Amino acid sequence: MHYNNIKTAQSGWVSLPIIGLLLAVASISSHYQETLMASYQWRGKLKAAQEEQRFWTGFEQTFVLSANFSQAFSSQCAGFCDLSSAQYGLQEQIWQGASDQPLIFYQWHTFTETEQRVSHRLCASQNQRQYRCWWWRDEQVVATGWVTAGSERL
Repeated sequence: MHYNNIKTAQSGWVSLPIIGLLLAVASISSHYQETLMASYQWRGKLKAAQEEQRFWTGFEQTFVLSANFSQAFSSQCAGFCDLSSAQYGLQEQIWQGASDQPLIFYQWHTFTETEQRVSHRLCASQNQRQYRCWWWRDEQVVATGWVTAGSERL
């Protein structure tokens, strides 16, 4: 009878290391799955960022690198009007680099300070709220940046 008690006690000790090993493997597996999921999410974000960069690059090549200032509308404000101005809504045009790319709404404007000093602004947007803008003075790009419609005072 004494022999059965020893065997029962030993089998309990054998199962504890196995349970510990299973918990360790489960923990490692869970950590691996989390890391793998984070990697997939990162790749998705990276791909989206690369796609966005691709169409902005296409827009810049078409409009910024070979700027055609004759397409610009004359500004009716002292300086440039707000992008959300009703006047500008009628002058907004649409560009799409490729059929799989989103539509880009853009506006060209010219402001003549003096005969010798002319400024141009090109603003483009996907959502007509946040615009990526480029400013030229005397046909040289002097600034670029993001503007939220209705918040700028230029």
